[in-house]
Amino acid sequence: MSVTKLQPTRDRTRLAWMSIGLAAGFVLASALPTEPAMAQVVESNDKFALVATPTITQQSDAVFVLDYLTGRLVGAAYNPNVGKFTQFYARNIAGDFELSGDGTPNFVILPAFLNPQTRGAGPAAVGGLYIGEMTSGKVNVYGLPYGNAARVNPAPAAIALLDQFSFRQSTEL
Repeated sequence: MSVTKLQPTRDRTRLAWMSIGLAAGFVLASALPTEPAMAQVVESNDKFALVATPTITQQSDAVFVLDYLTGRLVGAAYNPNVGKFTQFYARNIAGDFELSGDGTPNFVILPAFLNPQTRGAGPAAVGGLYIGEMTSGKVNVYGLPYGNAARVNPAPAAIALLDQFSFRQSTEL
């Protein structure tokens, strides 16, 4: 008989601990700061790649298309205050990799997070681009000028080659 009387007490104790755990979890989740989940994506096929990189923190992105056949990189930055693409970009990156015209380049592209305070004069985007090329064995990092002007500037801005390294140089590991 005493065993059956203990069962409701155990159930109440478990329910109480579960309630305390849920309340503590809710308090912690409410008190701790949150950060938005952000994923940057690159989409490509055998002829081109499409990638987005941030312009200004918590603002909007610039989208770029890298044409694998020509080595031409073009893009545009969207300004949500105006509701239009307001800044445009262009660069032929084939020369940056010192590619000869006899082979087909093999590019890969990724978005980059850069510190604009380290890149000299003029406003710069917080995002940039990493572009690698298999034939040359090089990886380049590119920075973007970006002004949050409300007017559309149809003239393409220069995409700056910031640095380069060769992943094929022999190094001792």
